[in-house]
Amino acid sequence: MLFFTGLVGLLMAGAGAAFVGSHRSEDTEEDHLAAPEADEALADAVAEDQILSGSAEDDHVSGAGGDDQINGYGGNDSLYGGAGDDQLWGSEGDDALWGEAGEDTLSGERGDDSLRGADGADLLRGGPGQDTLSGEAGEDCLQGGEGDDLLSGGAGDDVLQGGAGQDTLHGGAGADELDGNGGDDLLIGASDPEEDQDGADYLNGGTGADTLVAGSGDSLSGGEDADSFALGSWISADRPAVISDFDAQEDRLLVVYDPAQSLSPSLTLEEDAQGTWVTLDGQRVAQVQGAEGLSLEDLQLVTRAVFEQQTGFG
Repeated sequence: MLFFTGLVGLLMAGAGAAFVGSHRSEDTEEDHLAAPEADEALADAVAEDQILSGSAEDDHVSGAGGDDQINGYGGNDSLYGGAGDDQLWGSEGDDALWGEAGEDTLSGERGDDSLRGADGADLLRGGPGQDTLSGEAGEDCLQGGEGDDLLSGGAGDDVLQGGAGQDTLHGGAGADELDGNGGDDLLIGASDPEEDQDGADYLNGGTGADTLVAGSGDSLSGGEDADSFALGSWISADRPAVISDFDAQEDRLLVVYDPAQSLSPSLTLEEDAQGTWVTLDGQRVAQVQGAEGLSLEDLQLVTRAVFEQQTGFG
């Protein structure tokens, strides 16, 4: 878990609550999704549609080349879909589900589950518990459900929905849609902390005090409550982000800079017919719509090292 008390301190000076809560570290994703060992006999199964199930124990169940249905039932299960359009249910326990090739549907259900879609346009549903969902390749839909979840879209134009809880959503490569829904969520649209060349994402915090990290060309809406918007030098000058619902009375703008590149960064606001622009060292990083009352006092400079420590992005 990552605690954002430091980030909150930076954002709260002279304003209402910005972002409160904790989030799961993306550094642990590979640990959660490490491939369990499949039974060799199961791996040699005939490539046909199968209906398979586990038991109340910790099971390893693998499909083959068909459109399989696999239910783990009780225990901490490891389920492999294999090739084909598969349906996997973890049921009770802390389960690991792998869709592999094909357009798969993975449902973790109860427990702290790990779901990986792999290739194809997959649907991943975490359910109750602290779940880790990774879409990987393809245009995937990830739904965290109840609990503090970690969602990573991977490659492709993905849809990520946090659900209830304090969730962390990272779109990855592609033009993604990130919806925090309820809770104090962390939404990351940028895919590269050096220079983001990713597709244009849409980030919507929903209810709760959310933190939204903009990438190049991204559109951001914090939604209800006091939200924090993070900008940085990774945003391309020709593709600034757009913030649509900034409220100077409760929201905060955080501008991340690298002291190795600029010890005394220049932060300014520019006005033109299109609206208000935030510039970092003369480079436009974001357009802020409806920015009545916005001043430099609403912007907070923070080093990349501090930002990475607090969010895991950097």
